[in-house]
Amino acid sequence: MGSTFTINSNLHASSQAMNKLQAEFYILGTLNDYSGRTYDPGYKNILDQYYGQDLLINTIASIIKRNYPDYAFKIEHDAYNIKLYADSLSKKFNSYYQFKPTSRIAYGEAVLIGKLNADLINTEEKKMAFLGGVYSRFGQNCDSDFYISIPNSYSKIQLCVQLLTELGCKPYYEVVSEAIPNGHHLIFHPTKKVKDYLSQYSIYLKQRLPASTMRLITDPILERRKMSKKVS
Repeated sequence: MGSTFTINSNLHASSQAMNKLQAEFYILGTLNDYSGRTYDPGYKNILDQYYGQDLLINTIASIIKRNYPDYAFKIEHDAYNIKLYADSLSKKFNSYYQFKPTSRIAYGEAVLIGKLNADLINTEEKKMAFLGGVYSRFGQNCDSDFYISIPNSYSKIQLCVQLLTELGCKPYYEVVSEAIPNGHHLIFHPTKKVKDYLSQYSIYLKQRLPASTMRLITDPILERRKMSKKVS
């Protein structure tokens, strides 16, 4: 049994300033997309699992507490990750996905895999809040460009390409299939409005790699972006 997670009330101001609509799409942006959103009959009440991102999960817990006071939830640590249990909220966020059955069976039911319904993210406010959530969990700084990486992404990173294009940014997306899991990399040059908005969430970025190591990843991608522009 994991230990119960304690909510810290001293959180980043950006999360405190969100209205309920922004909060909902921000949380949606943080949800994992490793091979899609899995609906496992044995784990129906898990909203998501997080890996070493205490500040982010702390913020999400505060957002839920403030915006969904009637929804019960519980957060627990185990040896590998942080699990957010929230049965009613899981159902709510699952409504943003289109599910289809897989060949896997659990507890006599098919395990489902979900793809984000892009039609539901249809205003600038929703798009910005969603991208803020994505960037908080999956983002990195890359000099003047911004970088997002979601391993084995089923639909989320492709949706980010669409939304960023609609917001006037210049995204470049590629899949590196030589590695396991497949790397889904997105680099984009934001407009000033998008840059200012996303920058407020830089406190949540996982500083898992020093800048010199980040450049070993991003420089080849940027070079391929330049080459693709020359070809086109």
